[in-house]
Amino acid sequence: GVFRTHTDAPRVLIANSNLVPEWATWEHFNELDRKGLMMYGQM
Repeated sequence: GVFRTHTDAPRVLIANSNLVPEWATWEHFNELDRKGLMMYGQM
């Protein structure tokens, strides 16, 4: 959503648990999942 703010307000963009294309394979995803290092979009 869009929230009204003021010029001195901090702004934060969070992007967690993204796989970049070189490692975005099912094999690598499943390996991370087996190690408990993957989450499914929930924060």
